[in-house]
Amino acid sequence: MRPWSHVLAFATEQSWGHRMPERAEPRTSRPEPVSTGFERTHFAFSARLCAVALPLLLPPLVACAPDPGRFHLTFVWEGGPPEQSYQICSRLEPSQGGSAIGLAPVSYEPGVGNVTLDVPAVPHGQAYSVIVDVAADCSGSRIEYHGAAPILLEPGASFQYAAAISLERTPYGAGAGLEIPAAVAVGDDRLALVADAVVDLRVWPEKATRVAVALDQNFTVGLEERPLTSLLGEENPRVWPAWNLCGQASLGSDLGCEDGLKQVFVKFLNAAGLPSERFERVVSLDTRAPSLEQLSVEPSVARGGAALVVRLTASEPLAACPELEVAAGLTLGGCGAGGEAMVEPQRCEYCTTLGTELPEGSYAFSGRLVDRVGHESEGFAGLVQVDQTEPALMEPASLSAATAEVSLGQPLIRAGEKLHISFRVAEELAIPARVDVGGQLAECD
Repeated sequence: MRPWSHVLAFATEQSWGHRMPERAEPRTSRPEPVSTGFERTHFAFSARLCAVALPLLLPPLVACAPDPGRFHLTFVWEGGPPEQSYQICSRLEPSQGGSAIGLAPVSYEPGVGNVTLDVPAVPHGQAYSVIVDVAADCSGSRIEYHGAAPILLEPGASFQYAAAISLERTPYGAGAGLEIPAAVAVGDDRLALVADAVVDLRVWPEKATRVAVALDQNFTVGLEERPLTSLLGEENPRVWPAWNLCGQASLGSDLGCEDGLKQVFVKFLNAAGLPSERFERVVSLDTRAPSLEQLSVEPSVARGGAALVVRLTASEPLAACPELEVAAGLTLGGCGAGGEAMVEPQRCEYCTTLGTELPEGSYAFSGRLVDRVGHESEGFAGLVQVDQTEPALMEPASLSAATAEVSLGQPLIRAGEKLHISFRVAEELAIPARVDVGGQLAECD
């Protein structure tokens, strides 16, 4: 929204009038009130825009008692009026103390240039300030525009009075309002990660003189305020350096610094203490390096020409699957399209087909895990076992049965009786050996 100005006009026909305290003639052009035939006194207050004044007409005063009155407000917009509705929240505040005179809220609708504020009793004899606030509603919504002008009501000649009040936009956040440059976005998730609890805050304050930062939305925990001039940078975005997401013991807000969700809240304030909307960022603090939870090689022992798969699982999501360093003669690449190794954020798979002429032996591979905020794990290593030698019997197989007899040097076994065949091989078998007895496959115990 753009800055706006309203014009206040005030007049009376009786012996009570009002006037401004004497001050230097402003250099801006004075607004001309609508002619009523009265003696006219003009004063333009803080007028930045071309303004048009409408008169405020008071009914006759009886016995000098305060009577109801009326303010006519005409709005002059810089760059055109807003498209949303507002409420005008106004009051008269005495300069020397005492109760303020509240004016009933009135609505401002898009396209309406004038509003009228009824004053329950026009005061006289002391200095007041006319306060005009503009908000979504007058029941606690944040004030979006604010303005004030002094008036003095005392006995005097009948005259008409006009004044222009510039309503200034209250603080607000341009751009993103608040960012944490060190935060790393996690894919399409809205949550971001930070590697350290101490971070810089990037802010975009407008119409503000101070910045407030806290750890809770009510600005009670870890609250700290700084003048805008103390932040880094002379224009937006400015930087609040070294904010501790875990609080500060010196401020009585040390919340401990376990990994997990952290929040920071920022608002901007002007010289009158009026705040902007609240800006919030939620990040996940991750100060730990990832670790390897599982590493497997399948098959654990392979021969030339075999397909080999290496799988690893990390303790947390990774920035990318590690580039593996492998021994000469061995190649390992990602199993996915284009050599992509990541199956899930915490799981990686590497594939290869062993060369048929690859010498048998142990082939080492190694790597390091890096998480999404840059923490690096200790190195890990694995082995690929290559066996190119056919398995061999260490001794002839032996046959036995409960009723076995020997005839002509050969064992004889009755039909239907169980035959036991025993043998030893020179190395561990990947699968049970296949034994054929008279066209029938023997079952391995």
